[in-house]
Amino acid sequence: MREWIVLLDDIRRLGAWTDVLRDAWALRQVPGRQAFSLLVSGESDRHWGPQFRDLGREDPPTYDFVADWSGDGREFRRGRVVAPRVSTWAIEFLVRYLFLSRSLQLELPASEPELARLRSLGPEVVASRIGDSELFEFDGGLVHVELGSAPGPTLRCYAPFREADRSGYYPAAGAFRQRILAMLGRV
Repeated sequence: MREWIVLLDDIRRLGAWTDVLRDAWALRQVPGRQAFSLLVSGESDRHWGPQFRDLGREDPPTYDFVADWSGDGREFRRGRVVAPRVSTWAIEFLVRYLFLSRSLQLELPASEPELARLRSLGPEVVASRIGDSELFEFDGGLVHVELGSAPGPTLRCYAPFREADRSGYYPAAGAFRQRILAMLGRV
């Protein structure tokens, strides 16, 4: 949890909040719950965080807390466990937000042999598994795979794209796609 708080502070200090997150800083008690909010949705109808009873654990489970609209909407009810650890939730949350960021993005179906090929490309590709996600990091890019998804693995691929003029997006995305296809052994 400490690392998450430091990360949020770094993002805020760098003025990069809207580049990384669209949700709001919370770091307070979830209204009406014995839980600590790590982040509140931009619509203020959902919090994510651990319950107070779990704060003594090194890396407690993370729940979502959703607005209870049966009353005035200021109280929240505990939803589901969204991750077995705060660290898992934080990494998966940030990776999913890459989709909303200014980055090159593409999705490709992949076979299990292609995933095995990606795993074997070290040291230039670093593979890690966090919760139900597998991440492949490499110079200039990231591939995210949600394991166990139907109909099979889908690669969500991201690379930085910071040009203000978006006219270069499609050529850059095409080059990035070719790079991913080569990593999969398709070209």
